[in-house]
Amino acid sequence: MSGYHSPEGASAESVASGFEVTDWSMKPVAILIISTIISLILAYIVITAMVGFTGLGITDQSHTLRDDAAMQMPAGPLLEQNPLVESTQMLEAANQRLNSYGWVDERGGVSHIPLERAKELLLEVGIDPFAVNSGEGEGEVIP
Repeated sequence: MSGYHSPEGASAESVASGFEVTDWSMKPVAILIISTIISLILAYIVITAMVGFTGLGITDQSHTLRDDAAMQMPAGPLLEQNPLVESTQMLEAANQRLNSYGWVDERGGVSHIPLERAKELLLEVGIDPFAVNSGEGEGEVIP
């Protein structure tokens, strides 16, 4: 236990009161603070000397992109700002396409029809399940 006290041991006042009445020594704290300040000053001097030695300033712009190169950069990720609104708009557009007439390829004569009308035509006309795929569709409609 004597390792925790000063070389002289505990003071008579501390022994009488049953606990240490003096604080620990300020000498190690002062040494730590002074050595930290000296280390920071030395680090600043070394960094300043290294920047001066390389000849480049801290505000060196040689590694930045030119304006025309920045314009060629790909766009960043497109994040959804409001997922509920954007998904509602996407579903409305899909439902609009599924329930309307329109051209897929006007030159080729390919169009789309509403889904319910396509189901009705399929029930009326039918599909040959054994039709050979010609590469243009899934099968031929039998009249």
